[in-house]
Amino acid sequence: MSSPSHPPFNHLRSKIKEWKAGDLLQTGEQSWQRFQQVAPLQLAPIVAALQDALQAEGFRTTIHNMSDERRHLSLLIEPFDIAITFGPDENPHRFHLSAFRRANTEDECKALIAYQDLELDLGHVMEIVEDVVLRILGPRRASEEPRTE
Repeated sequence: MSSPSHPPFNHLRSKIKEWKAGDLLQTGEQSWQRFQQVAPLQLAPIVAALQDALQAEGFRTTIHNMSDERRHLSLLIEPFDIAITFGPDENPHRFHLSAFRRANTEDECKALIAYQDLELDLGHVMEIVEDVVLRILGPRRASEEPRTE
């Protein structure tokens, strides 16, 4: 199986060292820490703009800021009991956007967004947010299945 000159899982150990050297192995806690840094400065304005747009159309909305207990930033569209949430992803280079009807959490629309896009392509990020909100808010037929990405 292995000899003293070749310890077991040598390739595995070599890859782990390589990934660590490139800062490619990060824990969920590191992902949360990155999200904590980005959300107030870059995501909060997007959520506030979304709230303004929805309120301009007559919807009551509430923003729930993140905390250590609630590790996401969310917007509740009250008349429809829809939650739009932004939170850290397992991959520390991106965050997730999720929209769902709280009465039916299986009816969920999701997207993953790279942090880099917040700096390089904010327009694209806004398009993704708009698409997810339209999909969850849009009319449903009784036989229609929810779409997810």
